[in-house]
Parts: sequence; C-alpha cells; structure tokens
Amino acid sequence: MLISLIFFRREAHKATFYKQREDLQEWEKKLRQGEESLCELRRTLNQREEKASEDERVLKKKERDLEEAEKKIDISFAKLKEREVDVNNRLLGLVTKEKVILNSFLSKLIANEFLHNLYILLFVPGS
Repeated sequence: MLISLIFFRREAHKATFYKQREDLQEWEKKLRQGEESLCELRRTLNQREEKASEDERVLKKKERDLEEAEKKIDISFAKLKEREVDVNNRLLGLVTKEKVILNSFLSKLIANEFLHNLYILLFVPGS
C-alpha cells in the first residue's frame, strides 16, 4: 500500500508537473504573440511617425515656397507702383508741355491774326 501511495503521489506530481509545463508553454506562446503584436504596433507607429515627419517637411517647404512667392509678388507690386508713378509723372510732363506748346501756338496765331488785321487796316485801300 505504501508503494501504491508513492506511485499515486508520483503520478499526481507528474500530472501537476505536466499541467504546469503546458500552462507555461501556453503562457510563453501568448507572450510571443504579444511581443509580435507589440513589434507590429511599433512598426506601424514608426511608419506613421515617418509619414507625419515627411508631411511636415513637405508642408514647411510649401510654406517657404509660399513666403518666397509672396516676397516676389510684393517686390513686383512695388516695382509696378514705381513704374506707375514714373508713367504718371511723364504723362503730367507731356500734358504740361502740350499746354505750353498749345498756348504758344495760340499766342502766335492771335499775334498773326492781329498783325494781319493791322496790315489790312493800314495798307489795304478801302478797308
């Protein structure tokens, strides 16, 4: 009976041992799956971070390009404004010259008319 008891205890210990070993193997399997899942999540997170960094880099480049374009537009606008002022000044100068020439022409025309009438009064008989 002692041998039966020892055999029974040994079998119970074996069964417990095998059960614990199976539980440990199952736990290791779940741990590996969790680690694989964690690695996949890290890989996905890294890809998203890289994509976000790339998007941010592209956005900053577009912002710099936009700032450069705005500066060029501002410079072009300033140059156009200067040209507008210059054209207006030249036009004003031409209008002023035109008025001076017209006044001079009219003065000469009036003087010639006056001289012509005076000549007729003085030298044309019967007038």
